[in-house]
Amino acid sequence: MEKVNLIITNTIFLSFIILPVSLVSGPLISDFLISLTTIIFIFYCIKNKEYKYFKNKFFLILFIFYIWSFACSMLSEFKLISSLKSIVYFRFFIFALATWFIFEKKKNVIKYSFFSIFACFCILVADGYFQYFTGESITGSNNPLRISSFFGDELIYGSYLSRFLPVLTALFFLTKYSKLKKNQIFFSIFIIITSVIIYLSGERAAFLFVLFTFLYLIVMLNKYSKHIIILFSIILTSVGVFSLNNEKISDRMIKRTLEQAGISKGISNFSSHHKGHYLVAWDLFKNNKIFGVGPKNFQKECINNKKYQSNPYICTNHPHNTYLQLLSETGIVGFIIISYLFFYLCYVSLKHIYNKILGLPDFMDFPFICILSAILITLWPLIPTGSFFNNYINIIYYFPIGILLWLQNNKSENLIKPI
Repeated sequence: MEKVNLIITNTIFLSFIILPVSLVSGPLISDFLISLTTIIFIFYCIKNKEYKYFKNKFFLILFIFYIWSFACSMLSEFKLISSLKSIVYFRFFIFALATWFIFEKKKNVIKYSFFSIFACFCILVADGYFQYFTGESITGSNNPLRISSFFGDELIYGSYLSRFLPVLTALFFLTKYSKLKKNQIFFSIFIIITSVIIYLSGERAAFLFVLFTFLYLIVMLNKYSKHIIILFSIILTSVGVFSLNNEKISDRMIKRTLEQAGISKGISNFSSHHKGHYLVAWDLFKNNKIFGVGPKNFQKECINNKKYQSNPYICTNHPHNTYLQLLSETGIVGFIIISYLFFYLCYVSLKHIYNKILGLPDFMDFPFICILSAILITLWPLIPTGSFFNNYINIIYYFPIGILLWLQNNKSENLIKPI
C-alpha cells in the first residue's frame, strides 16, 4: 500500500519538474504529463480517501465552469468539436490540485522546480540573444522580426518567458538560496536580462505582461518594492537603448503599437484586426447570450456565416481576448464564473494594500504576491490573449494556481482565506 503511494507521489513529482521543459518541446509530452498526473492523483485520493483537496471553493467554482462548458458544447451546432475539447477540460484544474498535493508531500519540489524553470530560462535567454545578434538561433529559426528560439514557427517565446517569470521569482524566494545577498543580486541581473530579451522578441503582449508584473509588484507595497523600482528603471532604460539602435524593433514595439491603438491619431481602443475579431465575438454573444456557441466553436461559427466575411468583421480561430471568447463560446454564465475569480484576486490585492497602508499585519508575503501576479496577468482583460481552451496555454494558466492553493492552505503568514 505504502509502496503504491510512494510510486504515485514520485511520478507526480517528476511530472511536475519535467513539465516546464516539456512545454518548450511542444504539446505532446506536456499533454501526456498533465493527463498522467490527473489520473494517478484521482486514483491516489480515492484509494486513500484523501478528499481535502477537493473541498475548497476553487474546485467548486471550476467544476461548475466545467459542467457549464460541457453543457454549452452539447447545445451547440458543432457538438463533436466542442464536446471533445470541453469534456477533458477538468484535467487542468485537477492538475492544480495535484500541484498543491505534491508541494505538501514533497518539500524539495520547490528547489527542483525552481532549477527546472531556471535551466529552461538560461537556455532560452542565451539562444534568444544569439538569435537577436546573429539573425538565427541555434535551432535554425531566423524570423527577421520575431525571436522564437526552440519554439520554431510557434511565436510564443516571449509569452513563455513572461508568464513563467513571476513563478520563477516566487520559487526563488521560497528557497534558501534567496537568503544570500549575492544570490539576490545575481537573480536581479538575470531578471533584467530576461525582461529585455522578452522586449526584443517582438511580442508586444508578452512585454505588456512584464510591465504589468513589475507595476503590480511595486504597488503591492512589499519589502522589495524599492528594489523592484530600481530594476524596472534599468529595464526601461535598457529597452530604450535597444530601441534607439534598432529601427525594426522600435517600429514594431513602439510606433506600430501606438498607431494600432490609435494614440498617434487621437485615442481609439484596438487595432483594426483585433477590433474585427472582437466584433465577431460580441455579435455571436448577442445571438447566444445564455449558452454561447460552445467552446472552440468561434472559428466554425465565423467561417460558416457570410456576415462575418467582410468588414468590419474579421474571422480568426479565436477572438484573442479571454472575456470576449467566454461570452461568445460559454455565454454570460461562463463569463461571470471566470470574471468572479479575477475580481476576487483584485479584491485580495486591494485588501493587502489597505493593510499595508494602515500598518496592519502583512496580508501576503512576497512569493505569494509573485504567484498572484502570474495569475492576474493571465486573467487581465485588456491585453490580447491566446485561446482560453488551448491545451498549452491552460497548462501555463493552472501551473501557478496550484502553487497558490498550497500557499493559501499551508503558509501561516498568508492570512487570505482559501478560495
